[in-house]
Amino acid sequence: MRFLIGSATVNKSEQCLQEMRQELKQNPPQGPPIIYLVPDQMTFQQEYALLNDPDVNGSIRGQVYSFSRLAWRVMQLTGGATKKFITSTGMQMMLRKIVEERTDDWKVFQKAIEKQGFIEQLEDMITEFKRYCVTPELITSQLQEMDKFKHKTIGEKALENKLDDLLYIYQHLTHALAGHYMDSEDQLQQLTEKLETSNYLEDTTVYIDGFHQFTPQELLVIKTILKKAKQVTVTLTVDDLHDQDVQPLDLFYQTKETYQQLKQLADQLMIHTEIETLATDQHSRLPFIHLDQHFDSRPVQSYPEKAPVSLLKRFILVLK
Repeated sequence: MRFLIGSATVNKSEQCLQEMRQELKQNPPQGPPIIYLVPDQMTFQQEYALLNDPDVNGSIRGQVYSFSRLAWRVMQLTGGATKKFITSTGMQMMLRKIVEERTDDWKVFQKAIEKQGFIEQLEDMITEFKRYCVTPELITSQLQEMDKFKHKTIGEKALENKLDDLLYIYQHLTHALAGHYMDSEDQLQQLTEKLETSNYLEDTTVYIDGFHQFTPQELLVIKTILKKAKQVTVTLTVDDLHDQDVQPLDLFYQTKETYQQLKQLADQLMIHTEIETLATDQHSRLPFIHLDQHFDSRPVQSYPEKAPVSLLKRFILVLK
């Protein structure tokens, strides 16, 4: 597992693309797949960038995926793609039906049910549960633990009642969706299960680019990828990863924490890790380099007037 790091002045995505293009030029049609995993909003842009090369006219080996697109592709090959995908609107309709079928026994939500925005907030809560691997069984276990305490504060009792109402909704929603529908969070769970039993990622090279943090569900997918792939490269925007004492107010706190999570996964699987720091291009990104070097400088260091006009214009547009 390789960590490709550098500050925001370094184009780490271009490094990934260059390595992929080089491999595709050497052996375009044959060889194990090369998977480029990026956020949803980057898939088209990076796919275009990968193939925007006169020597790479197309490729079966090199594929650009987001987590959701990778899940869809794997389920196409291994089964499960026939399940209907339920949208946010469909999920809210399902939740409304579950809520209206229960006319009494609400401990907290009785007065909130008819209020505008309640169903949307309920959907957000269920999505967070799935994203952070909170299952109905886990909530049930937590409620059983809370029942053991005889003397509870008002806040603890309110929390218990709220969890009880949420558990009812979550259980009925899970039962209604099972075997028929799945949402975006269910896709990731399915992806993890399918990758464990398939050989789709055998001997593949995987690049994970454009992320600053991962949800627990996404980390489970990455853990499975580490088990199957030949090599995994992860890009992170950070200056230095050697400082193990990460402070919450650190400018790179989020990415350093992500690095530690990924490093722990690799250590659990006994996978070798290495860090490669990319050098800053001193010519093409001058305004960003100036901002990077003097971000904490007081008094503020003015940008040199001799800088090219085109670079100054681009810098001003970025700041706007």
